[in-house]
Amino acid sequence: MSVPLHAAGDYSCDGDCCSDYVVSSYTRSLQALSNARQDLESILTSTPKAMLVAEMNAPNLTPLPNVAKEITAVKSVIPSHAIISLGGESEAGHGTRVQDVVEALPQASIVHLACHGTQRDTKGSAIHYASEALESGFCLRDGTLKILHFLRLGMPRAFFAFLSACESAKGDDTQPDESVHMAAAMMFCGFRSVVATMWTMDDLDGPEVAKAIYTELFKGGPFNPDDVPYALDAVVRSMRARKLPPSRWATYVHMGV
Repeated sequence: MSVPLHAAGDYSCDGDCCSDYVVSSYTRSLQALSNARQDLESILTSTPKAMLVAEMNAPNLTPLPNVAKEITAVKSVIPSHAIISLGGESEAGHGTRVQDVVEALPQASIVHLACHGTQRDTKGSAIHYASEALESGFCLRDGTLKILHFLRLGMPRAFFAFLSACESAKGDDTQPDESVHMAAAMMFCGFRSVVATMWTMDDLDGPEVAKAIYTELFKGGPFNPDDVPYALDAVVRSMRARKLPPSRWATYVHMGV
């Protein structure tokens, strides 16, 4: 997925855009979409548990000052009993340890990652390509929360992942025919629905986009998987209406059901 088809439109004036007519959602394959629908009903009707992972000061990386605002915004719309506590480590200002997240992950049906992401170079043989992709992940205080961690654990309750990290749905330029990126990998690990970014996101936009999606998702009653792409579409249309540049709003994409 290297072309933002959802953002296709006439930008020479106030012309139409694809999102004026459709709500876009991507999948890496029809098989992946079919897999995402398996046992979906039981997950949607189970008690939701959300893990909020924040890291605003990962070592040797640019600080992300709005991560704290993003986590606060998300917490304001998710019932406290539905949030998995990691103790003080889960607070944006304290950093988050990889092991704390790994130990609590099997409980989670929702995972929100607000941090830097790192996608490994996948040049070389097919074996090297696959192994390096699994080393991609999310930069926390003491290391990288890798895709491999999710794959090894198994995620029996997994429903939704919000990858609020730059380029989390960016394809590999050396493998244009393959949808290998962190968002696709999270679906492979069991998540049915994923929101991610195709290129660098503006740290300012994370709180607004995240709050809009979780407000809709936790509006009451059983989860409706359509709530995620429709909520993303609505907040993106709001950003467009404020004349924000496409580089800010078109980076956000939905994958899965």
